[in-house]
Amino acid sequence: MTDTAEPGGLQPCFRAAAAARNHGLPTALEDLRAEVCPDRVPSGPAGHVALPARMLEKEEGASGSTTVLSTPDGAIGFGRLASATPGAGEAACGAWDLGLVWVRLGQSCRLLDACLDYLRGRTVGGAALLMQQMVKGGLADAKADQLTVETLISGAEPGELSEATLAYAHDTLTGCDRALLRLLGAFGYRADGPGACAHASALVADAYVRRPDPEEVAA
Repeated sequence: MTDTAEPGGLQPCFRAAAAARNHGLPTALEDLRAEVCPDRVPSGPAGHVALPARMLEKEEGASGSTTVLSTPDGAIGFGRLASATPGAGEAACGAWDLGLVWVRLGQSCRLLDACLDYLRGRTVGGAALLMQQMVKGGLADAKADQLTVETLISGAEPGELSEATLAYAHDTLTGCDRALLRLLGAFGYRADGPGACAHASALVADAYVRRPDPEEVAA
């Protein structure tokens, strides 16, 4: 996300993105739900839900298949709820679908920030790792992916973007995060490292993204 945005004028989705960058994915998901669908539990096309674990535990009708993924920023629960609202086409769900892209963009920016902090303190052959050409290129590619997604969703209203466009945005962010983790080496995949947060972000996308039929995309 661009660093010049003024917080006072942010819409709910953008506020959730800022929460993801500053505080992590669980906080952002909680904030987004409070903003766009406080009275319902939004679910993906297959009925899956992804929320902070403590919120999911309070919902009635949680199935026994609920899984909790711990991250350094908090735990996220994945499962099915009888009270979940697929509600395709409803305004609240359109805001949730768009908001999830913003949240994942904020989380990806948080990962990029973590990469920069980590790499600044590393050297190879007496030279700063951050100044290595391959590392600089990887960081530039990641930033370009993030800007691509931000440009795609900036100014979009809930329900305005097609399923294919939303899926493309999520796929771009997932690829971006994986590339950033590779720059971190083994540290990126430690249980207490940023890899857990990136993995949780990808699973959230898997729970909610609607994949259009190939025939619809071709048409």
